[in-house]
Amino acid sequence: MIQKILKIFRPLNLFIIALSQFLAFHFLSSSHQSFIYIALLIIGTCSIAGAGYMINDYFDEKRDRKNNKPKEGLNFFKSHNLFWFVYGFLNLLGLAAALFIQFKLIYIFFVIQFILFIYSYSWKDLPILGNLSISILVALTILLVRWVHPDIKMSLLMFYALFAFFSTWIRELVKDIEDFDGDHEAGSKNMIQLMGIKKSLFVYRSLNVFVLAMLFTSWGLIGSFFHTPLNWVVMSYGILCIAVPMIFQLFLSYQKHPDYSLMSILSKYAMLTGVLSMMFF
Repeated sequence: MIQKILKIFRPLNLFIIALSQFLAFHFLSSSHQSFIYIALLIIGTCSIAGAGYMINDYFDEKRDRKNNKPKEGLNFFKSHNLFWFVYGFLNLLGLAAALFIQFKLIYIFFVIQFILFIYSYSWKDLPILGNLSISILVALTILLVRWVHPDIKMSLLMFYALFAFFSTWIRELVKDIEDFDGDHEAGSKNMIQLMGIKKSLFVYRSLNVFVLAMLFTSWGLIGSFFHTPLNWVVMSYGILCIAVPMIFQLFLSYQKHPDYSLMSILSKYAMLTGVLSMMFF
């Protein structure tokens, strides 16, 4: 039961968020501020994200059953009248962490909380807006590191934020295609429902190609931070651990019966390896 309860909070996703913020703080700058601020930022961001996953599952309970993805841990919170208490506690914890960093950050965190709620309630069923809002929030988790570390290399931070934005958008598309039946029954009007799977796969492939092009054309920026032969090591890592999984996703999308679950896993893997590449700097 503990595993099912924890699954609601998407521990792997929270780990990726925390890891991306910590690695950006530690590796993308020449100086380091107090560790307490990045720790508070990670706690605040992950608390709000965890609350966002909770409310998303709350509004998605019926369609998750239709898509054979029931969240059994959600029943534990609802049966023990804990759902709204835990949801509220996580959001307040996020705001408290923001208060200790800087008062103005509370406003940003509050806006994020509102977007996550309204996304779960209605935006996810609207064309483009749902996918874009989540993609922007994921990119923002990386950009927020500059709030606690103003000396960070902004060009690199923007590069990783853009990578996170498009990688998230790609994965959101795959998830919507995979959940086509349940979303249709729920009356969703997201992009997949309006365009159909065939046209949506075209958008998915186009985004993959765009990210691959971004990775290869950005070598001038990335390579400028390294000396030979380390720059070739970094390039090899990027090709083998980031580009190859994305190319494999493209290959799978052309199959007669694509394995959308595997495509989703590969997109998350590419995002994780992309985040880990910060350790080269």
